Amino acid sequence: MITNEVYVEIEVLRKHGFSLRKIAAQVGCAVNTVRRHLAVGQTPKYVRRKQRETKLTPFETYLRERQKAAYPHWIPATVLQREIAAQGLPRRDEPVACLLARAKAVTGGGSRGTFRDDTGRANAGGLG
Repeated sequence: MITNEVYVEIEVLRKHGFSLRKIAAQVGCAVNTVRRHLAVGQTPKYVRRKQRETKLTPFETYLRERQKAAYPHWIPATVLQREIAAQGLPRRDEPVACLLARAKAVTGGGSRGTFRDDTGRANAGGLG
């Protein structure tokens, strides 16, 4: 994403007679970006994309509650994956691990320990 200052600089350099290639080299962006900005004539309005629903969305509340209940410890993604697989999510660890990694980054992590899932299997460690 290019800042407003860069767009102002593009306009100023163009008024001074610089070519599109020289402007692009000066500000460090593509020639087509310079061309597009000059054609529009105003700074772009960036709109945040609406977050798409994932396969994990129906289980997100459950996963967050489980982690909150285990605090200050951290339940590994593999254990939570087994729990929600029993509720209907196809077995695949990556989405659960990604969701928990984002949550862990926000909460500042947790300590490692040994956790037991519903079947009694021990799972040592945590994410990261």
